[in-house]
Amino acid sequence: MFNKTTRPVWIILIFLTAAIAACLFSIATGAVMISLRDIVDVVLHHDLPGMNRDIIWNIRLPRTLVAMLVGANLAVSGALLQGVMRNPLADPHLIGVSSGAGLFGIFLLVVVPQYDHFLTPAAFIGATLAAFIIYLLSWKDGVSPLRIVLAGVAVSAFFGIRYIRDADLLQ
Repeated sequence: MFNKTTRPVWIILIFLTAAIAACLFSIATGAVMISLRDIVDVVLHHDLPGMNRDIIWNIRLPRTLVAMLVGANLAVSGALLQGVMRNPLADPHLIGVSSGAGLFGIFLLVVVPQYDHFLTPAAFIGATLAAFIIYLLSWKDGVSPLRIVLAGVAVSAFFGIRYIRDADLLQ
């Protein structure tokens, strides 16, 4: 049943079935439980009146679709990062991008807390700046994955946020 030629097809079918089941579970669960039959009725005949239709079309289906898109984008970005670095352990924390985002986010929250609604753009700017610095530090007649990782570790250590406990401050 699982030989070398059919194994990839079975794996794809298993994961596709699991994804569909997870989507249906996401749509069915919440403050109001909705049965699978009601979900199918609302999706196939979306002109049906009722609370279930409003819950599915206005809350749960958009939430599920956004979760699927975010998950897919994170998977693609992780695969790209690992492919470029030629390292299956490469991640934004190792490269230093997360430290730049965290530093700018914390800086915004500490210095100007009334502008906390700009937290996401500040973190994006910090991550972009960290990536630019890493690129500049790793450039020497081209860029190699090893130099990017070493520069990323240095930037991560420089931008890294260390938490100090209150007890340490009192001593």
